[in-house]
Amino acid sequence: MSLLYKIYPVTCSTHHVGPGSTFVAIDGFTTSGLKFIPKAIKKGATTILVCLKHQGKIEEKCHCVKGQFSTDQNELISRCSTCDVEYRYFPNPRLALAIMACSTFKNPSQRIKLAAVTGTKGKTTTASLVEHILKTAQKKTALISSLHNSILDKKEPSSLTTPTSDYINFFLDTALKKKVSHAIIEASSHGIAQHRLYGIKFDVVGFNNLGHDHLDFHKTQENYFNAKTKLFNQCSGSVIINTDDAWGRKATTIAKKVVTFGTQKFKSYRHTILNFDVGIPETGLTFSLQRGHRFKFSFHAPHIFGEFNVYNAAMAALICESLGIHQEYVMQGLKTFPGIDGRMQQHKLQNGAKAFIDFAHNPDSIKAVLKTLRPLTKHLVVLFGAGGNRDKEKRPKMGEIAEHYADVIILTSDNPRDEAPEQIIKDVMHGICNKRGVHCCVDRSKAIIKAVKLSFPESLIAILGKGSENVQIIGTERLPFSDFEHLKPFFAKKLEKTSSFTSQMA
Repeated sequence: MSLLYKIYPVTCSTHHVGPGSTFVAIDGFTTSGLKFIPKAIKKGATTILVCLKHQGKIEEKCHCVKGQFSTDQNELISRCSTCDVEYRYFPNPRLALAIMACSTFKNPSQRIKLAAVTGTKGKTTTASLVEHILKTAQKKTALISSLHNSILDKKEPSSLTTPTSDYINFFLDTALKKKVSHAIIEASSHGIAQHRLYGIKFDVVGFNNLGHDHLDFHKTQENYFNAKTKLFNQCSGSVIINTDDAWGRKATTIAKKVVTFGTQKFKSYRHTILNFDVGIPETGLTFSLQRGHRFKFSFHAPHIFGEFNVYNAAMAALICESLGIHQEYVMQGLKTFPGIDGRMQQHKLQNGAKAFIDFAHNPDSIKAVLKTLRPLTKHLVVLFGAGGNRDKEKRPKMGEIAEHYADVIILTSDNPRDEAPEQIIKDVMHGICNKRGVHCCVDRSKAIIKAVKLSFPESLIAILGKGSENVQIIGTERLPFSDFEHLKPFFAKKLEKTSSFTSQMA
């Protein structure tokens, strides 16, 4: 059963509508919210919020039965005496939902210690690290992430990285009732741009980086950046920024109370210098944080490795410090962090090769993973695809990066949605100059089999794009599919346990 299997006072989902609910009809990318009004009324909704542009459609015909409407033009309200439903009209129903949700639940974000993590890659790993450190410090926690949503030890799958504002406010209110003191939210650019986090107050915000992604939605990298940095205005405490990232350096000019970290010094801002050893899968990573020329602390994280994870771990450490967590708990939390399924999740195969399942699905995250794996082998097999109905500009860039690092490339499907997977593969191929060593296999299960067959004891196989996802989206269908389950028959029989090493997510 869902953590939040409840009737909401105000909601945009008919799943949470009950007697007396206010239903907000939000238009999606492909479906109008008007379509769900009859179901909401049938389930007992007494107030319907509708986009102002739909006022004429509502008053032309009632969605349950024909009725006579009276309209108060000053408040833009229509009432149907037949079905006893009131329609209210707003220019932006998403914003109206956020405002009403915060008010209805009495602004729960102001009554809990709340951290946000945003950026193109690293959100899931960083948020999970923060949660683990807080638990190490004996704090009661809640987490909203692309991996799952959890309150204390109860978890449920997440459908969106950043859910709708009614869910977020009800989630935080529920967490408070269960005596949770600290919560962490992954903040996606879509969530911020669509006002899902409007009215939420954060005690600390972490900005990891900004890479090429989601331009199908934001159109330009500048718009993408602006969406991310809107979150800074909702933070009452520190904004922690990775200034080794070019967009991170730009972000320091926007945030008010800034804590920066990186390998470079920035005289204009308080800076924390990062020294690190990226490690290998068997040893993990170590790094030290310094402020100015004064030694601060060294950290060891035995279950994560790679340069990108140094930034994730450092961000998590600084977020926890900002929340008042003692360094000893931070050190212990990083040391005992077990890793995350689907984030550089390592498996030894029967033929002696090692396979890594990772969520990397944009140019920067793919580069980070392959740059980490390349020095560890003389034979790197890379399997990936690109999502359909998403940013097409990144596809050839993904191909170019794969060609630079891989010895063998296998192009396959990754949630093709309404696009032909063959065309998506062709788009990726445009970035690959040398087609030798490139194999195209639309069927992802067969592609995984091919990757294993092309490997030998010294090989590393990178299976990228889906991570811990358990569905493949083809057309409008969500079909069961798991990279882990399709790779499982090839696991070394003596190896019952698999090691999980974290990477970044989009």
